[in-house]
Amino acid sequence: MKQYIPHKIDLDKLIEQYPVEDRIKNFKKDNLIHILNLLSELPANAERYDDDEGFVQLNAEKLQSRIHNYREYLDYLLASKVIETDNHYVVNLKSRGYRFTPTFNSEITAKQISDLPLIKHIMKDKEIDPDLKKHHNYVIKWWDEDLDINYKPAMEMLEKEKTLNITTQVKNPYGKYNCTYYNINRFNDKDFFLSIDNNIGRFHSNLTNMKSEYRNYIQYNGENLVSVDIQNSTPYLSTILFNTEFYNSTQSSTTDHTFNIHSIYSTPSHHYTLPFTHVPPPMLVKTPETPMNSDFQLFSDLVENGQLYEYLQDIFKDELGIEYENRKAVKEAVFTILFTGNQFIGQEEAKPKQVFKKHFPTVYELFAYLKKNDKKFLSNLLQRIESHLILNVICKRIAKEYPKLPIFTIHDSIATTSGNEKIVESIMKEELTKHIGISPSLKFDYWFPRNLN
Repeated sequence: MKQYIPHKIDLDKLIEQYPVEDRIKNFKKDNLIHILNLLSELPANAERYDDDEGFVQLNAEKLQSRIHNYREYLDYLLASKVIETDNHYVVNLKSRGYRFTPTFNSEITAKQISDLPLIKHIMKDKEIDPDLKKHHNYVIKWWDEDLDINYKPAMEMLEKEKTLNITTQVKNPYGKYNCTYYNINRFNDKDFFLSIDNNIGRFHSNLTNMKSEYRNYIQYNGENLVSVDIQNSTPYLSTILFNTEFYNSTQSSTTDHTFNIHSIYSTPSHHYTLPFTHVPPPMLVKTPETPMNSDFQLFSDLVENGQLYEYLQDIFKDELGIEYENRKAVKEAVFTILFTGNQFIGQEEAKPKQVFKKHFPTVYELFAYLKKNDKKFLSNLLQRIESHLILNVICKRIAKEYPKLPIFTIHDSIATTSGNEKIVESIMKEELTKHIGISPSLKFDYWFPRNLN
């Protein structure tokens, strides 16, 4: 089994310089390799590498299930100055973080391990949940030998990126490089991992963890892929929260599917305890018989026309003198507005949130109501809506009507082979309009190699 460690670590030389006798009982080199591997593997498993400090939290319970005296290995690596720790531990909240010291922080390289008990423990943790296979086989069945990555050009691009990051003095360039290196090689080896998040129901895979630039090298059966993406997906999905029917436990009268807050918290493969059980006050939602509040309507119209970010960008500039560089920066500001706690609005840096409340007072009050007991509830709810519609509604219908059509999900988008994107787009648009109530703005993202600027 392959494991990855920094190429600057010469284990034989290290052991000669720092003998393991009296330091580690029943020493196994494979155990040492695996612990070093985890410092590259765990960041690569995260969907976004954004820890410039490079500390990786190691879960003691899981590590002990694989290596019972793991602590002795960590102490050895600390004493030999191969790794260092932040020594920051919070019970049930944060594990201690570890990272390679500057002397050994470098590009990773593959090492083979052969210790059968260790390999069995690792493989057991990689097993796909039987419930996932049972209820979502129509998605996971496409993760087979035909799914491949164009390895050589992907690695050439990665080398160019590394050179650029080092030249421009990006902080911790090797950490970023190693995450991508790990994911490219794991994909090339068909070492696929598939799971559903127990909290928000999202489907995670090698694709969701791979940087978007490198997805361009993925093919299925030699064909390029195209993803169909929901534009402004978070604001778009949030418009369903304006409708009182969404909070009812009975069948919705406006669709032929049961789609409400209760159904999305009870899926075929997982059942969740709904943390929010009360319908928001009547003045914060509408019924099919009553007109929508004016700022609800403005918000919905802007979302449906794909103009919400541009509208907010203009009013932030006019009223606050804030100019955002691009659409991505505006999107990040909107996420801050929607998902920060209610108390944040009093802070000086919450000016955009205050302006949003001024222009969309009822929308703001509804979102604030949903966050009153838990500021994470709104974001979790929207992600549950997204995953429910993408996985349990749209993908299921595509699989039923087009059983030979490959489909791969990346949260709010669905990828398929080039030439079939119109089929996916049509079904996505129909189902999203039926369930959310307004038409989505969808975009094609054609996956093919692009030059690194």
